[in-house]
Amino acid sequence: MRSLLLALALVAAAAAWAWLDPNDGIATWLSLRSDVAQAEARVRALQGEGARLVQTAEALRAESFAQERAVREELRWVRPGEVLVRVPQRSEPGGPQRATPDGPERAKPGGSERPVP
Repeated sequence: MRSLLLALALVAAAAAWAWLDPNDGIATWLSLRSDVAQAEARVRALQGEGARLVQTAEALRAESFAQERAVREELRWVRPGEVLVRVPQRSEPGGPQRATPDGPERAKPGGSERPVP
């Protein structure tokens, strides 16, 4: 009976130590578990982004429409006579952009805008 009480006291002391130890206790374990969950969520998000980029790359290799769209969006190229209208995305910091005093940007022959090949 005495050895059972001693065993229970040792188990209780070990549990208290594990709960209260700031370096190796349960609080540290819970914190590390949270960090692992965040890292796994980040990995899933990056895998999704990687898959999206692979699809974009394949579309750019295979489709001329996708190539022209990419050139127009990324490089802001326009064909002569076209009007370039920029619509800010909601995720852009700073909100909507102000219009320039010159009005909308237009493709000018011999201007700085490059024509789409």
